[in-house]
Amino acid sequence: MALRSFSGARLCAQVNKGNRKKKTLLHHSGSRPFSYRIDARRMGSKYPEIDVFGDVYVRPGNELVESFHTTIVKRSQLVLQESASQLPPETLIKSVDPPQDVGFQILTETLDQTLGRRSGTYCRGMGNARRREPRPRSSAQSNSQVTALTAQVAALQGQMSVIL
Repeated sequence: MALRSFSGARLCAQVNKGNRKKKTLLHHSGSRPFSYRIDARRMGSKYPEIDVFGDVYVRPGNELVESFHTTIVKRSQLVLQESASQLPPETLIKSVDPPQDVGFQILTETLDQTLGRRSGTYCRGMGNARRREPRPRSSAQSNSQVTALTAQVAALQGQMSVIL
């Protein structure tokens, strides 16, 4: 019986090793949940999600993650500038508060555009209020295609009956 559990553990270890190799972004934050890190950053930070991303993922020499972070920071600055442009001209950018959850939106949009969107509607570790929009299901798409094709067939049959 002990032999079976040992071989099962080896199989699990091999599967886990393969899964780790597939990861694009590796975090360096230990076991502390991301939501705790974001809550700690909320005071004094306009974009706590972006700051936590920088703390957890960006490491010297990892050019891919550094370029993600640079792009995310640039987009966040553009949002601040846009928000400031809608206020009186004497308003300083430092005093502008961005819309709620815009940091999370910038982060997810940048990663989705670069890495491709993954299926699912919930982002683990980001709290219950942050749910992604569900992707359209293939059955919903095919139903609309079937309806469109049925309408085209009916129109063609109507034309055929006029010709004959």
